[in-house]
Amino acid sequence: MPVRYIGHYFRTTSRLLIHPGRFFATMPRDGGMMMPLLFAVVTNWLAAAISFFWKVPLFQHLQRGYREGAGLWNDFAGDLSSIDSPGRHAESSIAAEAWVKFKELVLPWFWGASSVLLDPFTTLAGVFTTSILVFVAARVLVDSERPIRFRTLIRIVCFSSAAALWTVVPVVGALVAPIAMIATLTIALAEVYKTSFFRALTIAIFPKIAFVLLVISGVIAISWVAFRTLSALFGVS
Repeated sequence: MPVRYIGHYFRTTSRLLIHPGRFFATMPRDGGMMMPLLFAVVTNWLAAAISFFWKVPLFQHLQRGYREGAGLWNDFAGDLSSIDSPGRHAESSIAAEAWVKFKELVLPWFWGASSVLLDPFTTLAGVFTTSILVFVAARVLVDSERPIRFRTLIRIVCFSSAAALWTVVPVVGALVAPIAMIATLTIALAEVYKTSFFRALTIAIFPKIAFVLLVISGVIAISWVAFRTLSALFGVS
């Protein structure tokens, strides 16, 4: 029984990666959501777990380079500070070594292991958030006789996550996967709703655009609050 499910999973994945248009042309519009959600969780978790094995060595290599550069800077800064106050240089060296040890213990966890453990939860949150934004954009842009149902869009977003498997390719995969996911989602929307490529692409990238606008709005809001706070502190009108 498990072997059958594993075989079905890999056949589905290969169809999505090689012929996504054919897959979405035959995908049931009103099927259940449990299997698509499970597919998205498993696929993203596998991608995160496999990519963990190349991310950790890369991070360690970057960390060694950073540590060597920071060591040279600390030595240079220490030589300058020891001219004025020799004792302060020793204290700063101890603090710097403690900070380096802390980063060596904590940062690899945030870089790799934590992302693998938390991936099922982030995947589900990402699927529902993306589906909501895609649903809003599709209701505005798609002029189709086929009804636009939230259930159908969740299925489309879940199966489009097969493109996340590109992240298993070292370095390049992390750049290819988001583009491949947008391309798969565009093909799916164009196939399911028989809309134009441009409209399907606009709907597919709408969640990214909304995220960028949200970040820009947050930066502007924080900058405005900081400006008003500093103006009040220094009496600048």
